Amino acid sequence: MVIRSLGCRTDLMLLGWDGAVVEQGDAIQVRAPANPDFFYGNFLLFGDAPRPGDAPAWIARFQRAFADDPRVAHVCLRWDRPDGARGAADELVALGFELEETVVLETDATRPPPRINGDVTVRRIDSDADWAATTELQVATMTEQWGAGAAAFAERQMARYRRFVAEGRGAWFGAFAEGQLAADLGVFVEDGLARYQAVETAAAFRRRGICGTLVHHAGCAAIAELGARRLVMVGLPDHTAQIYRSVGFEERERLCAALRRPS
Repeated sequence: MVIRSLGCRTDLMLLGWDGAVVEQGDAIQVRAPANPDFFYGNFLLFGDAPRPGDAPAWIARFQRAFADDPRVAHVCLRWDRPDGARGAADELVALGFELEETVVLETDATRPPPRINGDVTVRRIDSDADWAATTELQVATMTEQWGAGAAAFAERQMARYRRFVAEGRGAWFGAFAEGQLAADLGVFVEDGLARYQAVETAAAFRRRGICGTLVHHAGCAAIAELGARRLVMVGLPDHTAQIYRSVGFEERERLCAALRRPS
C-alpha cells in the first residue's frame, strides 16, 4: 500500500521504530504494544475514506486485528486522504465515534517568528535533570488537556522519545526562561524527513513568543545537525497552526480520522 500523506508517512515512521506496522491488503495495522491506550498508536489505516456501508465492516476488522490484546479498548480508524475527505464518516459518528481533523504543514527551512523571544535559551535536552523537567512539563500540559488519567500516558511517551534520542533518531529541545523550562519539543528524522513531536509550552509562559522561537531554533538545528531536508508538523487546525505558519510552515494536507474511546 503506497502512502500518499506526509502526515501518515511520518506517523508510520515513528510508530515503526518501536511498534509494528503490518500491511493487510487494503489497510495497514499499526500497533504500539508498550502503550495499548495510545489511541493514535494502535489503529487501522485504510487507503481511502469510508464508503457508505463500510462502517460496520471497518469496526469488525479492527476488533479482529486487536483481539489478541484485550488492553486495546478503543477503536481508531484512519484513512490516507491528504485532501481531508470524510467520505461516509457520518456513519461512524452515528456509531459513537468522534472525528478528528488535523492539518499537516511542511517547510524546507524555518524563519524567525514575527515575535521572537530573545530572553529564552534554546538548547538540547541531555541530562537526567533535563529529561525529568521535560517529562514534568509534558505531564502538566497533557493532564491540563485530558485530565489526570493522561499522566501515565505522557510519562510513557517521554520515555519512548528519550529512547529514540539515545538511538540517534533525533533530538529533544527545550526553551529555558527565568531559570526553568518554559517549552519543549522533539524532532525525529529518517531519510531527510523530519517530524516534530509534542510541542508544549508551560501555562505560565504562553503568549510570549516562546513556542515560535523554539520551533524555529529546533528546525534550524534539525537541518544543520540531524540531516533533515523537509520539516513536517501535524496539529489541530487552530491557533497553534498559526504559530507554525509564522515560522515558515505551509499547509500541505488535511487528514481525518475516527476514534471511539473506551466506554
